[in-house]
Amino acid sequence: MATGEFRVIRKNRKEEVFDTLRREILAARLKVTLDEQLKRPTSPTVKRLAGMKLPPMVRPHRSVGKTRVPN
Repeated sequence: MATGEFRVIRKNRKEEVFDTLRREILAARLKVTLDEQLKRPTSPTVKRLAGMKLPPMVRPHRSVGKTRVPN
């Protein structure tokens, strides 16, 4: 595997982790809100997750529709 390819894979993995973390935090925030409205208890773990700062938005992939021609 070439060094450039490794960087692309690592970058894609980082973007995937940020996307997943954002969704989990937003879902936890929704659960806390719903639990409060329905007067249900919320686990401390969900409350901690809901209190986390959202990771940065990841730029959309620009390579969509483009193909890379090998040398």
